[in-house]
Amino acid sequence: MAVTRNSRLGKMRVYYRRLLHFFSILLLLVSVQQAPADILGSCAEDTSLTGDSTRLVWIIQDESSVYAEETGEEVIRTLPFGYAAGLETIGNGELLGRVSLANRGRRIGWVDRNKVLCRGNPLKTPEGIERKLFIAPPPTKHGRRSVVRASRLSEEENCEPYCLELTRFQLYYVYAIDTEAERYLLSSRFKLEDSHGLTGWVRFKEGVAWNTALGLRPADDSSINFLYENDQDALTTSQRRFPVLGNTDGKWYQLQNRMPILESRTVQGRRLLRVAAPSVGVVGALGDGAIPQDTVGNLGLNELQKTDVFFVIDGTRSVAPYIDEVKAAVTRVVDSFVGKTGFQKAYFRFGFRIYRDDYADAQIDECVGGVCESLPLGADSCNASREAISTLRDRFLYQLDRIHASSGDSDDYPEKLFAGIEAGMQDMATCPGHKKVMFVLGDHGDRELEAPKTLVEDFKRFEKPVALYFVQTPRGCKESNLDCEEAYDTFARQGRRLIEQINPSEVLGKANDLGRYFVNLRGDLAGVVADEMQFWGRSDIIGGIQEAIRGGHALEPLLLQYMEENVDFPVLYWEQIRRHACGKLGTQCQQTVDHRVIQAVARADDEWADEVRITHDELEKWLVLLRVFETDLNATGRSVLRRNFIATLGKNLQDMIGKPKIDESREKLGVYIKTRRGGIPVVESSPLMQYTLRDLLEVDGCELRRLDQWVRGSLKILRGVATLPTQRIEMHLDSAPEPDCDARHSVPRLRPGKKRPLGPDDSFSYAQEVDGRYIYWLPREFMP
Repeated sequence: MAVTRNSRLGKMRVYYRRLLHFFSILLLLVSVQQAPADILGSCAEDTSLTGDSTRLVWIIQDESSVYAEETGEEVIRTLPFGYAAGLETIGNGELLGRVSLANRGRRIGWVDRNKVLCRGNPLKTPEGIERKLFIAPPPTKHGRRSVVRASRLSEEENCEPYCLELTRFQLYYVYAIDTEAERYLLSSRFKLEDSHGLTGWVRFKEGVAWNTALGLRPADDSSINFLYENDQDALTTSQRRFPVLGNTDGKWYQLQNRMPILESRTVQGRRLLRVAAPSVGVVGALGDGAIPQDTVGNLGLNELQKTDVFFVIDGTRSVAPYIDEVKAAVTRVVDSFVGKTGFQKAYFRFGFRIYRDDYADAQIDECVGGVCESLPLGADSCNASREAISTLRDRFLYQLDRIHASSGDSDDYPEKLFAGIEAGMQDMATCPGHKKVMFVLGDHGDRELEAPKTLVEDFKRFEKPVALYFVQTPRGCKESNLDCEEAYDTFARQGRRLIEQINPSEVLGKANDLGRYFVNLRGDLAGVVADEMQFWGRSDIIGGIQEAIRGGHALEPLLLQYMEENVDFPVLYWEQIRRHACGKLGTQCQQTVDHRVIQAVARADDEWADEVRITHDELEKWLVLLRVFETDLNATGRSVLRRNFIATLGKNLQDMIGKPKIDESREKLGVYIKTRRGGIPVVESSPLMQYTLRDLLEVDGCELRRLDQWVRGSLKILRGVATLPTQRIEMHLDSAPEPDCDARHSVPRLRPGKKRPLGPDDSFSYAQEVDGRYIYWLPREFMP
């Protein structure tokens, strides 16, 4: 009976074990089914990841959970959309698929892979072209604004109040795709380097995908052109059309973009181009009074990410102990903020000016009229590298260390306070685009009752208001010394009065709290300076404002929104931004740009110029590839040279593109390059691209010579553009065939002509700087 019982127990154990196994599998299936779908471009799609804490990655879903363990469920914090961190460790968990993030060497925790972006460049098409999207705000009724909302979550329907409103026909790069939610993750930047680089998620239908490298602009000699609503209108030149201002003044050569060509087709023997454009006026000819979107990058807002911090310091004995605290303040600002989240693009220049009184002229060589040693902010460091800025900071600390306190028998308590401030303003006047912050450190006032009018006027001449702080050290007067007491009180009175004279009382209806600019020092000076610089030094806010302006947002309403969200910031911070940008923004300072986007048809005739968008690196690849055509085909032994020439061309293409071998593919060169990740934009109909390698072996010598002449001319033109992109290159085409030449393809004779400037200055160019790299727009006929 015991055996029977044990047998039953054994069977029960097997039964329960199987049941437990069944539920485990069921739980696994449920977990897999509930796991979020992979997002194209996220870390979940990258199987070649390796841990590297110096490699930046970005959070692409707002409030993403951070887990304590790779496979655990304990959430220790959340991370906001766009947060940048280092990729520390790649997880091995098959179910959760997490990565471990770190910030400046400190572990943050584990985050699901599909919520992290592991690429700093846009997604590419199979042909190797960056995926791009033009924002296309939907049509609206009853005069309502047309808005595309970029969300911080790929599946969020209502993203108020945190979504970014986009209303302008603007180009963005696609960094990730959520096919299930049908949304693109966008950024206006070609390369992500810090937080605030991502714009947000938008629906597929809210943009025009532009995955070619072709764009359209009016020809140079056209004064007005027309786009048509459909093919039939274009063929009949119907009066139902959209006017486009021409390019007689060359303005299109100042722009970063063209109208994107979405499709090229032949209808009834005519080549028609389908393009996208804003209906209120196309790029370069906006009819709404706002600046062209290409100009947003030239507003100088990037300069506002740089802050000049200047110290005007009383150099007498009573203030001497605080000079070391100035050095400590600079060190704390650098250690606390530089490179940290929100400050990735910020850098600080530091300078100082020492003031005393007339007696010091006889004691210290550098003193003139009581104004003494200084370290001005030089004009040569406006765009200095971080390494150079670090060197300048070391120089600041070294120079300040050499300052010695002074006093003399003729020294009374008032000092040359106003003269010191005046000299300090001149010392920090370089780089007017930077934010300007001045700290005046002292205890006793000036012998003049009030600041000279010229000093007040000089402050108001700055492009943006200077944030002027007075920091008064603790009172050190003996109780019986009335002169000392009077001088001490004078510093406070004069400081508050000058702050009042140079500051606006309000900014955009918000009161300017002038009390924050006068500080009675009770704690450490370093803390006072660092507390204020946490606001003035922020760089991510500037990036966010620039992104919104690029999308069409009006500046002043945007600043009001930021002021509501950042109530601790000095309102003068927002006034610096407003005053810096509004003069260049025009009506967009107060009014949102509201573009209605159309897809229209253009007749491909002499009134238009279709161009190829190509980066500097891609242009260099073409130059390398075409050097083979410098071989002399007319030399003795043409057949040998022909074979060597073709073999070299094939090898260059092979090295650049990879498998399959071009001689095995038997494709036309244009098809072979375009359908693979060669990274070279091509025009398939251009002469060289019409041939296979076998064609080049078999064509008549006259055709090969004509092709050789064409490509040599193209190479010469491309070299000219790369060397001097501000010069217009004339081209002469002769399409007449040579006598007795049985040509397979039409190859026109190309003769480069004279060069002349594209415009009155260097802003008129085939190349424009976009996000730190050069983009070339080359006429289609330049391409080989």
